[in-house]
Amino acid sequence: MFSFVFHQYDCFYCYYNLNKLLLVRLIRIKFLTIVNYKLIKCDLCQIYPM
Repeated sequence: MFSFVFHQYDCFYCYYNLNKLLLVRLIRIKFLTIVNYKLIKCDLCQIYPM
C-alpha cells in the first residue's frame, strides 16, 4: 500500500512535467528523452488512473 502511494505520486510528477513541457513547448531532445524515460515507469498509471 505504501509503495502504491509512492507510485501514484511518481506518476503524478511524470504527467505534471509532461504537461508543463507541452504547454511551454520546450521541444528539445534532452528534455523529451528524460520525460519519455519517466513515462516508462508510469505505465501502470494508464491501467490504474488516479
